[in-house]
Amino acid sequence: MPQAFKRHNILFSDEEWELITDKAKELKISVSEFIRKTMAKEIQERENQDLLNYINQNCEFVSPEEEKDIMLLLEDIDLNDDSDGVEVTVDDILQG
Repeated sequence: MPQAFKRHNILFSDEEWELITDKAKELKISVSEFIRKTMAKEIQERENQDLLNYINQNCEFVSPEEEKDIMLLLEDIDLNDDSDGVEVTVDDILQG
């Protein structure tokens, strides 16, 4: 089934329109596709930045001793063997 799209009218200044159309032509894509892709990329970058800010504000670095212990534990993990592993989400970790 084809993907459904929503229509929305947006007003651009002459300068903005020229910038957008020039870039779309350069990339050989339609103006609509350029705007959709650019906005999706911008949203993802902002979400990533929000997550980074949250981590920086709420998570502390581990001590050198703790880091050493973690690295030792990681050495024993076989990343190719997931037979007894389970998938966890961030919510699982936060809920304890």
